[in-house]
Amino acid sequence: MDARLLQEDWLSRLGPHATAVLAFLSIAADGEGASFYLRETMAMKIGLDRRELDRCLERLLELELVALRPWSAGRADGVWQVLPMPRR
Repeated sequence: MDARLLQEDWLSRLGPHATAVLAFLSIAADGEGASFYLRETMAMKIGLDRRELDRCLERLLELELVALRPWSAGRADGVWQVLPMPRR
């Protein structure tokens, strides 16, 4: 994880739940930054309900900290990619 998360106040912008989701995706990622966990599994392992997890993932997508490649059209699950920190 990039130290700019702390230095550039990203943590306060994300809030504790989205920060936990980003940490989970970073820990679970393979060498290319990709994670293959289902949303239900992520929610269970992090201790969030599914709606809160979905809000956190949407926030991370909006801020371009992660990307999603769905398994197929219309699917909520797929490959989550942790992205390099955007430049401010």
